[in-house]
Amino acid sequence: MANTTTATFQFIKPEVALDTGQWGTHLNADLDSLDTELGKPRYPFNSPTVGATTTCDLSLARTFVFTLTQVSTLAFTNPPSSSFFVRIVLLITDGGAFALTWPASVTHLSGVAPALKAAGVDAVELVTVNGGTNWYAAPLASSIGPSATLTPGTGQVALTITQQASMTADALVVSGGSVTGTTPKNILNLAETWNNASMTPVPAAVVLNITDTASPNKSYLAILKKDNAPRFCVSKIGAFGALPQGCSGREGPD
Repeated sequence: MANTTTATFQFIKPEVALDTGQWGTHLNADLDSLDTELGKPRYPFNSPTVGATTTCDLSLARTFVFTLTQVSTLAFTNPPSSSFFVRIVLLITDGGAFALTWPASVTHLSGVAPALKAAGVDAVELVTVNGGTNWYAAPLASSIGPSATLTPGTGQVALTITQQASMTADALVVSGGSVTGTTPKNILNLAETWNNASMTPVPAAVVLNITDTASPNKSYLAILKKDNAPRFCVSKIGAFGALPQGCSGREGPD
């Protein structure tokens, strides 16, 4: 009878009591294969059939790749027992083109299911430590990119950037844009509806809060520039100016 192989990476399984003189050859081949897989890992993936229910079978893979072509509900089957930590990744194309329902066992760590792209690819990671009774999900960083939409739940912050005390670069930079056609575009476009005259405290469209424990007197809360020359400024003491000569003379006292 011919030697058999393992299911995933095809390691040779010598026949007990029948491969006299061949065990060394088989083991050397398996060790070479193991060395390759450990040094340059690769993992099988599965493409589940998309239907009213799209089933990710963990007996087949830990990564699932599919395109959402209809309204569907996700399901996860055959997870390892609760004595294991299990991590899976979903690579979903056009996940926002149709309604995708997550199982009740899934808790989204952001508090809300990710807003998937109607045209594009998203990657979502899920982990469990109790055999799939509870899954904890979060989009991978690559899901936040061009045309991404952040949809927070009620009372939740859509995006938080926390700077480290040792940071020496800007926290957020938008650059490279160019308006060349007849259709204008905005670098930053903010919109909100205020519909309660009794709101307390009163709302503010933009809030900038600087904790000024120590800074030069000639520090600014905001500077607007054109052709890299200041055109409007607000100093840290609240003085402001919109003059051809820029912000000169609008700072705090030396």
